[in-house]
Amino acid sequence: MKAAAAGQEGVRAERVTVPLPPAPDVARLSFDNGTGRIALRASDEIDALVEAEFAGPLPLVWSVDATVHVEYPLGARLLHRPGRGTVRLSAGVPWAVDVHGGAAGLDADLTGADVRSLAFHAGLAHARIALGRPRGRRTLRFASVDDLVLARPADVPVRIEAIAGIADLRLDDHVPVTRGRGHHDETPGYGDAEDRYLILLSAGASSVTVESR
Repeated sequence: MKAAAAGQEGVRAERVTVPLPPAPDVARLSFDNGTGRIALRASDEIDALVEAEFAGPLPLVWSVDATVHVEYPLGARLLHRPGRGTVRLSAGVPWAVDVHGGAAGLDADLTGADVRSLAFHAGLAHARIALGRPRGRRTLRFASVDDLVLARPADVPVRIEAIAGIADLRLDDHVPVTRGRGHHDETPGYGDAEDRYLILLSAGASSVTVESR
């Protein structure tokens, strides 16, 4: 099946491609109504900005310049169990990823991409995210979290700040004794590192593991 090309008017299809615009500084992927059961990958083997395969219910996909929107039908994640989809991002372009609305079952391997920012603006559950080496100081923002595993290179320092408290936290091999409101913890070398991750948890969080790979 030939992939449908997504532009400003948008398409709703099982296979979608977004053409690569000329030399974007940063590309942005936005899930506007949340997402479920998506495999998110960075690939250096695609000739497009984004290539995607979806199972029903099919989202509407459109793009403006280097910003790609994926919008599932409102309430689709509640009314149906969405099929597993795959979204591949061009690894040759820096990325900012935003998820508005809840997300569950996300499997993201972005180790081949320069991820400038990553933000989940609503609940995230049962997710695994693998990141590569940051090129600078990068911030990862989460609202409420339940069952998250986040992996990064072993020598990349990381700091966690939990505004509303956190239950069942593991940072590499360290399990903090206290994890109440305003908890923070970091790995050695974070303060002086030029390449590092800051993880901000703005709402309640449970079962969070940050590990090295």
